[in-house]
Amino acid sequence: NRLPLEVNFSSHGMDDGDIVVIKSRKIDVDVIMTTDQDQLAVKQQLQLDIAISYESGLPVDELANTTADGPLFQVLGTRHPWIIDGKAKFEVKINVLSSMRNMQKFKLQVFPLDETIRASHANLRCSTTAIKTLSKMPRRKSLGTDAASRAARREEERRRLEAEQKSQLVAQLGEGAAAILDGESSAGAGGSSGGYQGALFAAAAAAPTAIAGAAAGGAANQAGNTELRAMVQEQEARIAQLTADNRRMMEEVRALRAHYQEAASGGATTPAPSDGVQRQRTDGD
Repeated sequence: NRLPLEVNFSSHGMDDGDIVVIKSRKIDVDVIMTTDQDQLAVKQQLQLDIAISYESGLPVDELANTTADGPLFQVLGTRHPWIIDGKAKFEVKINVLSSMRNMQKFKLQVFPLDETIRASHANLRCSTTAIKTLSKMPRRKSLGTDAASRAARREEERRRLEAEQKSQLVAQLGEGAAAILDGESSAGAGGSSGGYQGALFAAAAAAPTAIAGAAAGGAANQAGNTELRAMVQEQEARIAQLTADNRRMMEEVRALRAHYQEAASGGATTPAPSDGVQRQRTDGD
């Protein structure tokens, strides 16, 4: 029966889609032998050997500048393990960098130790997927710095917009309050309420619109960025709070206007029914 070998190994990560092994760091290579029925060949025993090759299958030659950390390929522990109950294991190190071999990748070849068996059973040979060797995993420092800079710029812009909208809101609400306090006669006579209500509506709309616009623009430019999504959610919460505050102020303005209209028609001088806006009246001005 055909007894194929299969091999798997423990890599150290990925880089640009390539499987990476760190130079001179131990990796485990697991080998299994199976039957035609995809069962472990538990009744078979076979002594194995392992070697390194280029991705093309050509052998890797020793170079003088690759032996500082020992040979370019080392087997740790048992050099020629036996397949027992369908399994065997190697522990190896690769001491050559892809950058020292024109960025070529490598493979680990597993085959029977006995040359006669190798020659007569070609199926008893297997190899790993292509491996790129690096001295260490890339830390992506430049990307991290860029991300931090973008986050800092977004935070700075958010604070600037918030301060600007707060100033505008205070200024516009101040104008609305002045219209209420100084325009009693026109309000009482049934005049247009566009002065103070328009100012309040403008104030209510300005800050949420600007903040929402900044959030939408940032989301369009940084789609899928978790940090930006969190910032947008925070801005949405601020918008909801501003909307609620504006709604409360509108209710107070309506109550205050109704009071002034009642006072103008009936001659009452009772205090205004508002917790948010108070004023004093002085007789004999």
